[in-house]
Amino acid sequence: MNFIDDAKKLISNKEVKGKSKNLIEDLLNAILGNPISAAKVLLTVIESPYFIREKLFLVKLERFLNGIYQQESDIEKLKYQLALKEDKQENAKRILYCIDKVETDKKVDYLINVTRTLINDIIDLSTYFRICNVVVNTLDEDLKFLAEHIKETDINYSLEVNGLLRSGLINPNLKDDGYSFNSLAKFVDKYAINFENRTRYPNLEEKPEIKEPARMFIASDEESNEILGKIF
Repeated sequence: MNFIDDAKKLISNKEVKGKSKNLIEDLLNAILGNPISAAKVLLTVIESPYFIREKLFLVKLERFLNGIYQQESDIEKLKYQLALKEDKQENAKRILYCIDKVETDKKVDYLINVTRTLINDIIDLSTYFRICNVVVNTLDEDLKFLAEHIKETDINYSLEVNGLLRSGLINPNLKDDGYSFNSLAKFVDKYAINFENRTRYPNLEEKPEIKEPARMFIASDEESNEILGKIF
């Protein structure tokens, strides 16, 4: 199934008479698997004056939609998951925000991966948006570092560690000078970064067990001084 190719075929269809009259609504419906709405979005951008941001967004949107909708049944599965909490269009807005904010194809692929886990009911909606938020707000370089060191339990301070601290993915080991990853970091690696790595994760279909709350690390004054001492 190639969702965007199917949408492009509809551009000349009578139901797609011209540029979108309500672009936001059509964008949301495109996320929810409506090919006619996707065709209207495509036509609107094609016929609009050239703006690089809009063109870049369209490239990311096409990549995302083709990646998440691999068969017809995926459309209803995602609608079901997005409607479990709040209105499905509100949750579709949150996905659009994530697509707009990511700056690389690799991050779009991470969003595709974690959306596939949601479609297949491996993770719940709250965990899904937590992982999406991390992908959006963490540097590619820091995510790469996470993937390379996720199995380590005593990590030395570095610029990457500083970035991961800000993203709430790593905590100081209070008994020594090192750092270690938390449950959310492991979810990001398993369901976004290394989703297709069956060597690392042979039992991907198993639902995750949260052994600790996903949280931002909030240090005491004494701990803050200790961390700053390591940096400076």
